[in-house]
Amino acid sequence: MSLLSFTKKLGAKKAVKKKPAEKTEAAEMKTPVKKKKTGSKSLLIKQIKLMPIVTEKSVEMQTHGVAVFRVDVGVNKGQIREAIEVKYGVKVQGVRTIRMVPKSRRRGNTRGRTNNWKKALVKVDDVQSLVSGP
Repeated sequence: MSLLSFTKKLGAKKAVKKKPAEKTEAAEMKTPVKKKKTGSKSLLIKQIKLMPIVTEKSVEMQTHGVAVFRVDVGVNKGQIREAIEVKYGVKVQGVRTIRMVPKSRRRGNTRGRTNNWKKALVKVDDVQSLVSGP
């Protein structure tokens, strides 16, 4: 029997309609279970990498209550604020961010670029607690 004739026979048969299963009381009582958030926000804060930048300019800015950090490009100001408040235990007054453009570099004939990164200027109440570390 060829494949074509086999499919014709299947198409000729009428599909038998199945009766819907009767709902039991136990099935009706089941409600969809809502997923609880298991601290995903705090987990995300712990995953944010905060690398302090120590240069002449950043040390001078510390006298004005501003600390400078290098963070990932995908992190926003609110996440930076929460991460610093959790990690260092200080009150953040404001966060300013700068997206640093990659620089072109050469080594012999090979040309390349540095990575994208973001600089965060964080104004805090007590800079000395940031300088001493967590």
